[in-house]
Amino acid sequence: MKNKFNIVLSLLLLSSGMVFSQGYIPVTTTMSTPYGNVQYTNYVPGPVNRYYINLNKQGNSSSMTYEFKVVMKNDSSFTAKTKINVKDDKHHTIVIKNKKVKTVIHPSETKSLSRVTVDGQKISGIPADSCWLFKTYSGRINTYSFLAEPGMSLITAIQDGDEGAIIPLTKENLLEMVEYDDPKVHQLIEKDDLVAAIKLYNKKKK
Repeated sequence: MKNKFNIVLSLLLLSSGMVFSQGYIPVTTTMSTPYGNVQYTNYVPGPVNRYYINLNKQGNSSSMTYEFKVVMKNDSSFTAKTKINVKDDKHHTIVIKNKKVKTVIHPSETKSLSRVTVDGQKISGIPADSCWLFKTYSGRINTYSFLAEPGMSLITAIQDGDEGAIIPLTKENLLEMVEYDDPKVHQLIEKDDLVAAIKLYNKKKK
């Protein structure tokens, strides 16, 4: 019995190691077994998982810590190392610490929230009802995320060009936004592969 368990665990670790080389991120989990607790590492992809790891290690709901530039409603601005608190999914905030004083800032109090990635990419967020929306991809269809992470792994909203309204990413909204003469894009949407559909549509409409 114990040997069988060790074989299964070894296969889990081996398969995890195989995908690690493809750019995946390790997440360590503790399993309860008849022979005690055993830790194994599973590998999961992309920015979503950096966020996931942060939730598990720190026991709270927040983004990674970055140096953000904050532009307030009165046009004053400052930079601060902070993270976006998403514990309450209806009211995202950032906390600014100045000595012993903590100031909680809501999206509605700001004009923008932005950061620069290590490779020089600026990710800018605008205030929405309860969160900041960060543009993560520009194209015929623009994409927005609730966290300041590059790529399309966390997109929650879309925009038709630069003049359209920013609306939630849903199958119905995306179908209305794309042209009907593209069956491949429509097939991806019907399969709920919305990110792939946006990428293909933007590629064809360059």
